[in-house]
Amino acid sequence: MIKNIVFLTTYPLSEPVVKNRLTPFINLALDSGLEVTLISPSGGCYAKHPLKNFNHITVSSPSGSPVSFITRAAKEIVLCLKIVQKIPSNTDVVFVTIPSMFLLFAYKFKCPTRVEVLDVRDLTWEYLSERSFALRCFKRGFRYLAAYRIAKFDLVSVTNEHEKNYVLSLDKISEHNVLMCTNGISKIQYHALEKAVNISQSRHKKRPVVAYIGNVGVAQNITTFVTAAKQLPGIDFKVIGGGNELNNIETLSKNMPNFQVLGRVSWDRIPSYYANADLLWAQLTPDFSGAMPSKLYEYIAAGKPIVYGGEGQALSVLKRFIGIQVIESADVEVLVSSILYGLDRGISNIEVLHNREIIVSDYIRETSVLKTFEMVLNKSRPER
Repeated sequence: MIKNIVFLTTYPLSEPVVKNRLTPFINLALDSGLEVTLISPSGGCYAKHPLKNFNHITVSSPSGSPVSFITRAAKEIVLCLKIVQKIPSNTDVVFVTIPSMFLLFAYKFKCPTRVEVLDVRDLTWEYLSERSFALRCFKRGFRYLAAYRIAKFDLVSVTNEHEKNYVLSLDKISEHNVLMCTNGISKIQYHALEKAVNISQSRHKKRPVVAYIGNVGVAQNITTFVTAAKQLPGIDFKVIGGGNELNNIETLSKNMPNFQVLGRVSWDRIPSYYANADLLWAQLTPDFSGAMPSKLYEYIAAGKPIVYGGEGQALSVLKRFIGIQVIESADVEVLVSSILYGLDRGISNIEVLHNREIIVSDYIRETSVLKTFEMVLNKSRPER
């Protein structure tokens, strides 16, 4: 009988994407009467902490943000080894959530009676550049090692069809042991957005607002957003979020009166930014086309026109919804015209309600997590 579960992640709970992914699992485990241990870098906390059956073990993260891939990899490997070493010996279930491929590689399969679950949120090794011979070698090596390691887990949870097909293409993995646990939006977040954003409000303002709300990283290439803003001085642009490209965006947008970089803000302030926006923008470069940005579920729930620059997995999801313009990423001219069109057209109440019905039906995190969690709890060690 399963009595306890350990969650492993290389990101602190102060990172919204990680917190959004893990919190429903932790909530459900505690509600099921399990003892829960979370092992992660320090930063952030579980909302219901302290609790009798919840233990948060933190490890120190290497300081600095090295540019070199080798240095970054070395620091991440050290962090992963620290995390893995903290796993209690009497653990019934270990839930390893990645995008960190080094946590996947560092995890130790020690106990034959333990249920071991891999939660794949991103295939990060597939995003490595092939611009040099060395990087091509690294990528192929990591791809081989990832396939070998993934096959050793009892259950593999994935967030979208692209990840599911990737995992099933590997040897020795049964479809029965691959679980679809889509990203989405929590019930609390959905209702907060629904309450804050009045779908019948007037979209006619003195100055329209176009917003990006999410991670500010390389994958998003927000320089496209900055360049478009330069061509639209009569529109206000806002970036709400943190990430390793934040300083670069602040520098690029300096002295632009219509461009505001607000940085990371707490979730309770986010709905007001959605409510104030007339159009929402997001983007992923082609190197990350296998991902589905979880922010898009928030965007859709907020009931505003959306312009998305990208291709791949996200398009298969977005085609179910109305009022979303999909364009090629990094195409500034098309982005400018799409923003103008979206602001002019707006989105109707009927379209917003249609989109929200799909979100409630298929993309509420707790519903998806429950199906995955039941598979873990209701079965003993699955056949490999």
